Amino acid sequence: MKPTYPSNLRRIARPAATGPVAAVILGALLGASAQAQMYRPPSNLPGGVPAAATITSYSQTSSNATFCWYGMQGLYQVEASTNAVLGPWAPAGGVAVASDFAWCQTVPNPDPTNAYFFRLNQSNYYGSANSCGGCHSSKYSEWSFTAHATALNTLANIHQDSNPACLPCHTVGYGQPTGYTSRAATPHLTDVGCENCHGPAGWHIYSDKTLIRPAASIDPAICGGCHTGSHHPTY
Repeated sequence: MKPTYPSNLRRIARPAATGPVAAVILGALLGASAQAQMYRPPSNLPGGVPAAATITSYSQTSSNATFCWYGMQGLYQVEASTNAVLGPWAPAGGVAVASDFAWCQTVPNPDPTNAYFFRLNQSNYYGSANSCGGCHSSKYSEWSFTAHATALNTLANIHQDSNPACLPCHTVGYGQPTGYTSRAATPHLTDVGCENCHGPAGWHIYSDKTLIRPAASIDPAICGGCHTGSHHPTY
């Protein structure tokens, strides 16, 4: 079973609170989202497209709760528990198959008389540039001749390839679930690969490729998390 991304814990109590917790509101973008639209990351974080989705809104009635989020297309499960630390976490409603970046799901409220924690669990994971190259050979070939393909070596040349401040911009998914941890443990995620710009591709590689697609975007926030400051001062 692949690792999951439990994120954005939400305390549910009566009366219900309003607004998101630890989330970025994307405003009008969410209302206008369509499958053909360009993906827009919530911020220009180092490393490119974030792996975990962001909960953008939440509402509750006595019988159900509705979650909306923005993130990669794929499979999501809303889970509920009375204890955010110890669990156990139980599915609340069925699996959501999100075929768009902006998505919502309404799930039953397990017990409206009790206080509950909810979380959004997603089972995506990083696959590596080599995994993408099997189908996208021409793009993989182009990438292999770029500086991105040897990004970690540029750190090694100055003895900084273990510096956590530098690794998000020189590896795939550093600091995120299933992302780069070390050359020994995750050699397939060294350097800047396809998934920095398109998000983790596990869902796309090993599921319905026509339904679940990586992010496609020219939003400057994707590049701007790394290509800024002394690297590209006029970016």
